[in-house]
Formats: sequence, C-alpha cells, structure tokens
Amino acid sequence: EMQSDIIGENWRGVREHRIREQLHPYGRKRFGYARLGRIPDEDDPQRTRKVKGATERYVPDEILGPVLRTMYTDYIRGDAGGAIARWLNGQAIPTVRGRLWSARTVLDTLDSGFGAGYLRLHDPSCRCTRPVRCPRRVWMPGGQEPVITVGEWQAYRQRRQDTLIIPPRHRSPVYPLSGLVRCGHCEAAMVGVRLSNPTRSRPSAVQFRCGRHRHYKDCPGHPVVYLSVLLEAIRAQLAELAGDLDAAAVVTRTRAVKAMDARGAAERLGRELAAADRKLARLAILRAADEDSDLPDSAWLDAAAQARADRSRIEQQLAAVTREAATAAADPLPVVTGVLEGWDTLPPARVNQLLRLIIRQVTVWRTAEPARDAEGHWLPQAVRVEVTPIWDVPG
Repeated sequence: EMQSDIIGENWRGVREHRIREQLHPYGRKRFGYARLGRIPDEDDPQRTRKVKGATERYVPDEILGPVLRTMYTDYIRGDAGGAIARWLNGQAIPTVRGRLWSARTVLDTLDSGFGAGYLRLHDPSCRCTRPVRCPRRVWMPGGQEPVITVGEWQAYRQRRQDTLIIPPRHRSPVYPLSGLVRCGHCEAAMVGVRLSNPTRSRPSAVQFRCGRHRHYKDCPGHPVVYLSVLLEAIRAQLAELAGDLDAAAVVTRTRAVKAMDARGAAERLGRELAAADRKLARLAILRAADEDSDLPDSAWLDAAAQARADRSRIEQQLAAVTREAATAAADPLPVVTGVLEGWDTLPPARVNQLLRLIIRQVTVWRTAEPARDAEGHWLPQAVRVEVTPIWDVPG
C-alpha cells in the first residue's frame, strides 16, 4: 500500500510538472501535432522517453495540422461529426491510434481544444477520486501553437451547444425545412410527415403539421401545409431578395455596422477570457504545489468557483458577440444565390444548412376552415406563410 501511494504521488508530481510547463499532462500523441523532444523507448515500443537536453513541445504537423484545421472549419460550416469521419476515412487518414474515425472520435478530438491552443484538464476544485472519467473539465492555455483562431474556437463551441439543443432528427434533416417551420397560432414546431396514402397527383407528398395539435389537440389553428407550398413561398422570397439590389444594399450596410461593433466587443472579451484562463492556470498550479498549506480547502474551492464563474460569464458573452459578428458580417446574397442555383440538385440536408444561414423561421397560419371535395377528400388548407430572415431581429 505504501509503494502504491509512492507511485501515485510520483505520477501526480509528473502531471503537475507537465501542466506547469503547459504540456499535455499524460504526454500522449495529439492529432494534427508532431511531438518533439521524445523518442520511442527501446525496451517498450508503446512508451516514449524524453531526449536528454531537448525541450519537449508540440508543433503543428505539416500534413495533419491543416487537416485538423479543416475539421474545425467544416464543423463550423455545418458538417456533422459523421460526415467529417467519413471524409477522413475516405482519405485514409487514421486516428492517432491508427484506427478508423467515428463521429464520437471526431468530436472528442475537436472538443479537447488542443488545436485551439488549450489543455482540457480536470477541474481543480473537484475532489472526486476518478479524475480521468470525471465530466467536470476546464480549458487552460497550453504551450502549443493553435491551428485555429480564438474566434473560430468560440464559433465551434457555440455550434456544439446549439447542436445539443437541436433534436437529433434535425441534426441530419430529412426535409429541407426540418426545424425551421413554426405554427403561427400556438408557436409550436411543425413537423414533416410523409403521407402513407398519397394520391396520383401527389405520389410522394410531405405535409408539415402543428406538433402541438398532433400530440395534445389543443392548437386553435392546427394548420396543415404541403412541403411544396412552403418551398415555393421561400423560393419566391429568396428570388425577390436576390433581385432587389437596393434592399440588399441596405441590408449589407446595416450588417457591416453591426459586424464592426461586434468585432470590437469580441476583441475586448477575448482579452478578458485570456486573463481568466491565466488566473485559473495560476490557481491550479498554486493548489498543486501547496498541498501541505494551512489554507483551508474551502478557500481554494471558493476561489476556483469564482474564477470559473467569471470565465463562464465572459465565455458566454464572447460566444454571443462572436455569433453576432459572424451573422452580421456574412453577406446573404451569395448564400441566397447558392440556394437558388442548387435548389433542385443539392441534398435536403445541405439545403437545410444553407437556409439556416439566412432564415430565422417560417411561420404558417391557417386562413380558412378545412373543407372536403365532392368525393369527401380533404382539400389543401388555405394558409398564409411568412418567412423571417435571420437579419430581422424579433421585437
């Protein structure tokens, strides 16, 4: 038992030393980076040893560094983890362990923040006995050169949070408007339903129905609208926007002013976030080096909790202004043109991703009572469709 404690203390000391040196605490290989200053151990090829007189450090790999950056930018652009994994496997690029990629390994690699210049560590204020499996993590500055910018890292974190909010079905949407259509009567989401008994005129018809009425039968309007009607309304509005150069110029100028203000706020918050990271790193180092201090644990815990709360607040503000800057700076016309040109050829999931860049939501109201034809079949409902672009701020 004594020897086990000694070994544990030695490993703890090694990890704390590596953290102070801004290195990965376990010395593992990191995808996209070359590890300098260590060579394979002659006695155990699975382990490495430090080169005497050399400084251990991680530098972006000439080949895999750009690949890691592409993984981040593709995810920010809208690609899912599974799509990125299929691309990596198709290019015969293995993981650091020489295995095939999956959506989980892609997101784990990107979530680590190593490519953004961070080390993801166990929360120093947590006193659990299994830190390796503990979900409480903090990001602290590392000594490696990042392959993406702070703004791109914030954009990635924001999309990760947004993705967790989006229902799983909408992460790989079946229909071009999945997750975008709302009922104007009760503000509930409208869901796409493929008809089980389509008619000859509509062999593969898809309807969007009020989700609240479908489950609770209490929506006063319970609109039902064919997907083709929604797509025609959106296509007409996009064509009108692309053709109205004066309106597009006003939108572009307004967004440019908002983007400039948001970028200034993002730079200020970025500096504050870096200062908060340095404060957390100093607390972790001081706590690790002062195990025998008379300072009570509650003082360390309170200081770490306050530092984490400050950092979380700054990070949320930075994510908000970064998203605002990206949304405001993006010129809607190329996206609108791209959607119109690829309307009939792009897959539904890609159309959905592009529409999310320019459409906040599509609202549907029923304008007349449901009616049947002479044979007793329900006629298409009379509805009003309103498309709200992303640059129209509610309220």
